[in-house]
Amino acid sequence: MSDAEQVIDRDGDLGEVLDPYHIPVTTATELDSITNNRQMDDVLEVFETIQPAIHIPDVGFTYGQMDESTIRAVVDAYVGYVKELQTEIVDQDLDIRLLPTNKGWEPDHFEPYRELRDDYDITDYAFYCGQYIGDNAGNALHINRQHVRNFISVVNPEDVMLIGRLSARELAQFAPRVTAAAGLKQWREACETEDGYSRLRYNEWVEKPEKALQSNSHAVQSNLEDY
Repeated sequence: MSDAEQVIDRDGDLGEVLDPYHIPVTTATELDSITNNRQMDDVLEVFETIQPAIHIPDVGFTYGQMDESTIRAVVDAYVGYVKELQTEIVDQDLDIRLLPTNKGWEPDHFEPYRELRDDYDITDYAFYCGQYIGDNAGNALHINRQHVRNFISVVNPEDVMLIGRLSARELAQFAPRVTAAAGLKQWREACETEDGYSRLRYNEWVEKPEKALQSNSHAVQSNLEDY
């Protein structure tokens, strides 16, 4: 989101960095100091410029050392923010599709998200994986997979996009509702050249994660809404 804001401040829109047929995907999964100080009007102003677009909203944070009441308060606040944002999108007739992201990890943390699906018709979601990779987390793939399954079992989304995981070997191990993935660091490592970014390298690289996401599409997610 901050990158989009910077480009708009510089150029007036995204036309210098995207072709007309591109659909931008902006994510607010940034530093807490940024997301917690971003105003609703600022977000809507960006939407007016970049539409049609997909946006992953983010406010607040949950960490493992938090007590359950604090986690639930964060989840409720986040869901409330998404509701408000979706209402503004509809009222202002903006061509923006929201992909809410996860707050929490246990099944009961995700119960409020059902309201987004049932009352606001939001069927697709994102799942942020940064906390399962690097630093003290190592590569907690099995925990990440379980938490994604928790989310799917409770919310029953049509599709889930992972943020921060693009290893084909790892993507193939996630639930079949995981149909998309994004990762700026991995994309840069695979596609960056001295002259910028290579379309040829991208075409060669993207084939593996795409095949991995399709590899288990025949499987069935069990125990939907019945945990």
